[in-house]
Amino acid sequence: MRQAFGAEEVFRANLPDGSIMHAEVRIGDSLVELADGGGRWQPRPAAIHLYVGDADATYARALRAGATSLIAPTDMPYGDREGDVKDPLGNHWYIGTHKLDGPIRPGLRSVTPALHAKGADRLIDFLKQAFGAEELERNHAPTAPSRTPSSGWGIRSWSWAFPPMPASLHYYVEHTDAVYASALRAGATSLGEPSNRPYGDRAAEVADPFGNHWYVATHVGRRDPGRDEAGGGT
Repeated sequence: MRQAFGAEEVFRANLPDGSIMHAEVRIGDSLVELADGGGRWQPRPAAIHLYVGDADATYARALRAGATSLIAPTDMPYGDREGDVKDPLGNHWYIGTHKLDGPIRPGLRSVTPALHAKGADRLIDFLKQAFGAEELERNHAPTAPSRTPSSGWGIRSWSWAFPPMPASLHYYVEHTDAVYASALRAGATSLGEPSNRPYGDRAAEVADPFGNHWYVATHVGRRDPGRDEAGGGT
């Protein structure tokens, strides 16, 4: 992400064996969280829509950094110039520049999770019921976005080109307990009940019916200083 997208590392917490328990990197106006998979939390390659100032130049830089091409830069019918790559760890990056009033499509940010689902219509219904999502657009083009008032998700129906890729998403809300209960009523299963965490969040975890993991949280206090010291964040 540093080499391909100019990412800036802003936080890192290591486990005793040197692996990354939690890290945060900034790309444009957005943060991406990541960790070394293992044990209960196995690796889960993600699909991410990335808006940049020059899609062609960033696509070329990603290839130089070790990515492989999925789709060469192309003018898309939804107003983006987009090139898609897969990074060495299996994550898909849909690199775009919005050509109409860009470089970022109105209502989105630099980084937007892209959810691949077999049954995208049912996933949109789940997001509405669980999180109060607002559907912005639905069509038979590759992307049908749905969003909450403060963030966005792109949703793509399953196909040979876009196989299901269950994602992990950190979702900040006003009331963790209420949203956790709403997600369970909408069909999610619990991965962790709401509790206060040492990094200052009240958080809970659920898995939706499509395998996506949602880390629902409300920030209620300061991050544990010991975590910052152990992480050696920059």
